[in-house]
Amino acid sequence: MAIFARPFILNGFKCVAPAGAYTVDVEEELSEPTTAGLGEWRQVRMSIRLDTDGTINSILVDPPALIAALERDGAQENQVRLRKTAKTRRRIARNSNAFLGRRRTI
Repeated sequence: MAIFARPFILNGFKCVAPAGAYTVDVEEELSEPTTAGLGEWRQVRMSIRLDTDGTINSILVDPPALIAALERDGAQENQVRLRKTAKTRRRIARNSNAFLGRRRTI
């Protein structure tokens, strides 16, 4: 979720989007396991849902550009969560994979 207090625009937008709350979708995939036996989650794409003329469109956005726009807007101080979400998922997956790997070898 991204909340903007003021109208904003990002690359890929046809016009300025009004202030409000927007759903942000992050797609990630698990990479091939390395020699250590652990795969890593990597972000494949990020999109934001915009309601234009009664139609909901999902527009691809550049994550650093979205984070920069949110920081400029200043509506949400905890927007750092967007950055931390993927890192947290990767850490949890890495720990789970390591745990499962150890469990299988015992």
